[in-house]
Amino acid sequence: MPIIRQAIADDIEALTSLRVAFFAEIGDITDEQHAEAFRQATHQYLNEALPRGTFLAWVAEEDEQIVGTSGLIFFEQAPTPTNLVGNEGKNFLIFIDFHGHFLVKHRHEIKPVCQESRD
Repeated sequence: MPIIRQAIADDIEALTSLRVAFFAEIGDITDEQHAEAFRQATHQYLNEALPRGTFLAWVAEEDEQIVGTSGLIFFEQAPTPTNLVGNEGKNFLIFIDFHGHFLVKHRHEIKPVCQESRD
């Protein structure tokens, strides 16, 4: 049975690899050069956003291997009539690798996100 836990900096390689594999499977990555550029961009983003707390991730771990991820991206925008604080979040793609195939749940917007959610 998988163990669910919050991702840490040591998980960035696995998070990056799963994200690249997912986008390759759905056809959004066209070749190895594109995959490497996307891998580097994703790795850089996660190295900055995970410690900063603007991206929170959880992993599903089975037999000491990460097999699935979920994440929440925080961002700010100008206040709106329905969101006076301007804080929002998006649920990152949720995908699980079952023997080389991914199950996907689409991302959802979460409005508003209070500051306490980041702490």
